[in-house]
Amino acid sequence: MQLVLRHPPIETVKTSSDRDNLFSRLYKTAFDIILYTLILSTILALLPSHLFVNFPLEPKSHVLNIPDKVDNWNNLLVEKSEFLLNGVIVGPESLANKDDFIYTGLADGRLVEINKKTLKTRDIARFGTKLLCGKEDMADCGRVLGVRFHRDNYLYAVDYVNGLFRVNVTTGAKELIDFKNPEINGFYDDLAFDPKLNIVYVSIMTAKWQLNQVIYGLLDSDETGYVFAYNLDTKRSTILRTGLKFVNGLQISADNKYLLAAETLGFKISKISLQTIHKAIKANRKLTDNEWETFATLPGEPDNIRLDPNGDITVGMFAVRHNGKVTFDYLSTWPLIRKAIGRTAYVLSLAISAINDNTIGSNSLKSIAFELYTGQTLGKYLPTTGSAIRLDGKTGQIKQILGSDKFNGVTEVLIDEEGDLYFGSFHSPFLGRLKKGNF
Repeated sequence: MQLVLRHPPIETVKTSSDRDNLFSRLYKTAFDIILYTLILSTILALLPSHLFVNFPLEPKSHVLNIPDKVDNWNNLLVEKSEFLLNGVIVGPESLANKDDFIYTGLADGRLVEINKKTLKTRDIARFGTKLLCGKEDMADCGRVLGVRFHRDNYLYAVDYVNGLFRVNVTTGAKELIDFKNPEINGFYDDLAFDPKLNIVYVSIMTAKWQLNQVIYGLLDSDETGYVFAYNLDTKRSTILRTGLKFVNGLQISADNKYLLAAETLGFKISKISLQTIHKAIKANRKLTDNEWETFATLPGEPDNIRLDPNGDITVGMFAVRHNGKVTFDYLSTWPLIRKAIGRTAYVLSLAISAINDNTIGSNSLKSIAFELYTGQTLGKYLPTTGSAIRLDGKTGQIKQILGSDKFNGVTEVLIDEEGDLYFGSFHSPFLGRLKKGNF
């Protein structure tokens, strides 16, 4: 008979030396990943621009004049607001008020009418070619970024891809206005009507970037924005000013003497004499630097601007720096680093998409690739605070701030004839309202 000796299992005791070795391997792996990423990013930043035809990121150095602290900061936009139609609508960007209704464009491409009393919504029109729209379908679905009623009682809506439409809000019939100028193209944003002449002023936020890559435009410190005038009678268009930093909202001053223009990347609002503009249109020339004056400086990125019943200017603040600079801002004087970050994110998005499409087809990887492609990953380093600001209509000084520590992306502030304040957003799933007496 053969005896088989069974030894008890030998327990392996991890010594401090083993733990040190494990830590050393992890440290080396992390160091290698960081080192190789830095090398790749540097190489990508130094490659010639013609290799990135579809990604025209060419950052410039610029100085941001940001206050260390915003006085009277608060959280009133969160504490005092009603969040209307919460979860029913998404992204009511720009707002136009008429009687008991608010008209706005949504993230899914619809132009809708909202009854302020019953909160019932009615679809009016669409400007894209798709009906079922997600965040990846912006160009095909349309996106209205500016709406206003004109003296002719039509609603004029700016679709960021196609341009300006004249809309009958009763029937939903729409007409695309042809600017008859091949030089006019880009990211259409907002509009304002001349108080005397039958002229509409339109802002082109950027001639380089599309809506789904706005964050890269911020990283780029883009200066390809411009404002043009279109005469609705003569059908003639005139480019008034180029080289603007993400020019956004437009508004005529209460005294009907100035056109105001918000520059998102400039953290400011400029003013231009309408008399000067009329002369420039007549001479078919562009405005000079001296004719484009600063009206207000702001603690963050302004979006749309509107006139309130008292003649003051309301500003939707995409983001506010109420405690000084954030991570994103410290890169403003380091264009090569910004280029490296942007190109790395873009190349990674293409690589992940290619691998995912040809292998497992994971929705998670698809989402990661999309966030890298659009720059949403980098957008997480922007301020998470937004606000509604009221400026003195004559001096441009800040009179009131309604802040939010919960969300950013406030795009427009409207105060109706009853004194209620409404605010829109390009991504929030609600229409905000503060009743008269709560602000």
